[in-house]
Amino acid sequence: MNNYQLPPLGYYVVLIAWLVVAIGTAFLVNVGWAADVLATGFVAHALARVILPAGTVPQVRSKLVDVAWCLAFAGAITFFASFGNTPQL
Repeated sequence: MNNYQLPPLGYYVVLIAWLVVAIGTAFLVNVGWAADVLATGFVAHALARVILPAGTVPQVRSKLVDVAWCLAFAGAITFFASFGNTPQL
């Protein structure tokens, strides 16, 4: 039997706030900065997965695989951020 437990409600509040800030940054500043906000969130999630005890953040696979995927996504988003462009009004 698996001892998996759901993260606390605060995790989901922070997740939604992170997404709202990223979307707001895309509309108010530019897409490149919004991508940096998203990438920073993935790096923060990877660090939280390493540092915090089990059950604090979602665990999908092993800790190593979860952290590797988060850092890979952060790297990909950072790479593609340079291609983002919003029209200047």
